[in-house]
Amino acid sequence: VAGALDSLAIGGLGTFSRVALGDWRVPQIQLRGDFEPGTLPLVWLDASADSVAYGEMGFGAAHGSIRGRTDSLAWFGRSRIGDLSEVVAGGRYLVDSADRTLDVDSMAVLLPGGVWFLEAPATVRLGDSVLDVHPVALQRVNGPGRLEMSGRLPLAGEDSALIKLTGFPLAGVFALLQRDTLGVSGAVSTDVAIHGSRRDPI
Repeated sequence: VAGALDSLAIGGLGTFSRVALGDWRVPQIQLRGDFEPGTLPLVWLDASADSVAYGEMGFGAAHGSIRGRTDSLAWFGRSRIGDLSEVVAGGRYLVDSADRTLDVDSMAVLLPGGVWFLEAPATVRLGDSVLDVHPVALQRVNGPGRLEMSGRLPLAGEDSALIKLTGFPLAGVFALLQRDTLGVSGAVSTDVAIHGSRRDPI
């Protein structure tokens, strides 16, 4: 704790074990952070965990951070996905009277057979019942391949979204699903239109 009584700043660090939240399980997580109150509080938080489980899926070397005022937070995250894939991304989380927006400024995804980078900054608007995804496009660096997603993903009610895959490695699909990739080869090219609700997509 530091500062005058009318402008206290609170900081701390700690390690928490056997954390569980719904289907999430974290054997051990390390947290460090600071909080400065105000009209728009200043926040800084770092979180790291060697392993994280969600149901039957496992993630490793996970790290995330947020920094800034509560209406404009810079964020960063990275994690292994199973044994063969990894993702790293960063951007900003913006809040105003009408909108909550998640800006993704950069992203890289490592999959069997190559690395995929975000073609251009992307935006996701967070509503009470829907995620409005402006085109998010990933391009393979060391060969042909592209993934694009756009549309409105329903959190409640119904909406629609479109996913376009061109030359996406089948081994990459298996790796993201944390399935055995031995003997898996080939690529997927398809357009997938999703309609309906989250619980009953079409």
